[in-house]
Amino acid sequence: MKGTYCGRELDTERDELIATARHDDGAESLYLEPGGKYYFVIDGRIGFNEPEEMKEWVRDHFDDPESILARMGGAGPVCSRGAPGDPAREAPRDPPARGAGPRGGRPRDPPGRAWYLLPVFLFLMGGLIMFFVLRDRDRYMARNGLLLGAALTAASLGIGALVG
Repeated sequence: MKGTYCGRELDTERDELIATARHDDGAESLYLEPGGKYYFVIDGRIGFNEPEEMKEWVRDHFDDPESILARMGGAGPVCSRGAPGDPAREAPRDPPARGAGPRGGRPRDPPGRAWYLLPVFLFLMGGLIMFFVLRDRDRYMARNGLLLGAALTAASLGIGALVG
């Protein structure tokens, strides 16, 4: 697929395919062009998102996000929001849903920090509950809840062994 986006010539055959996430309703692919800029191809359309959103997308969709982010290096998006040539600037549209990922149409509200109360009060059991409920929404937070529950359980057992 070839196209011009924000004044840049993009070519999926030339550019490096970094990762593809497949879904029932299509696929999202992340490409890195030779100039060190990244872009997405979603359902045959080229798009971009800001660096933090791209990192969140990688963490949400892959088991080993750090290796993918390492391949990306310090790459920036092919376009910035509001920059000349940004299609969103030139053709206004409805704002994306709060927490929407790069697909835009699938809103994903980030889980609230109150989830951390489960492992704080229920230790490992709370961490397991948090992990299984949040693993599809936010793997990073789910893993951290599990680790917090395990750490608090270990600390509790350690203190109990020292005192008892």
